[in-house]
Amino acid sequence: EVLVDESGPWVLPVAMKDPPSITLSLPVMKGKKTVIAACGVSDKYPQGKSAGMRRAIAADDETLQSFPAVGLRDCATWVLDKAAASKLGEEYN
Repeated sequence: EVLVDESGPWVLPVAMKDPPSITLSLPVMKGKKTVIAACGVSDKYPQGKSAGMRRAIAADDETLQSFPAVGLRDCATWVLDKAAASKLGEEYN
């Protein structure tokens, strides 16, 4: 079942990942209180979610179209471990 309202679909496929995954649409994520948590590392991702967190939080060249999590910058509380925060820069330490 696909959940859809006037803002569009609530859940979206992320086919570029291997294995494919899903993500929530921005209207769903922009609730009254949104917390983004990123932690942990793996053999495949030894720096954890650091590249994605840099794109979502700090990258000046990202837009809603290129990286939708940019839309959460002004409303989310970001909880990151050291690995996930490692590419953010000194202003975020």
